[in-house]
Amino acid sequence: MYETTYQACKHINYLEYLKSYYERFENSYAENYEKQEGNNNFSGKINPRDIENDLNTRKNAVGKEIAHTYEVFPIAYQAYSEYENNFPIHYLLEIIRADFLLLRQTLKESIMPIAQLGLKIINAMSQ
Repeated sequence: MYETTYQACKHINYLEYLKSYYERFENSYAENYEKQEGNNNFSGKINPRDIENDLNTRKNAVGKEIAHTYEVFPIAYQAYSEYENNFPIHYLLEIIRADFLLLRQTLKESIMPIAQLGLKIINAMSQ
């Protein structure tokens, strides 16, 4: 459960970093953006409206992923919590099952000759 919480926090921090990273024009379109001494020139063939739409799409996708992470985390946390709480019981039941199978095999090996002895006595008396 600790690891689940840790990984969720790491993932959300990374998504927040991506969100802030994509807010800067230079980061998203670095190959089309030329910084010269005192000049910031955009040497791309991209329409500014397309750039705005693309940046908004990226920020919305990251925002949806953050919201999805917050939605899924309680479900995953509950599942791991139930697993952690039920694991000792499951392990003990597995030990009991193994002991039962061993006991059943031992009883089969010891009771079968006794049952056959009774049949052999009946067969011997009938002849």
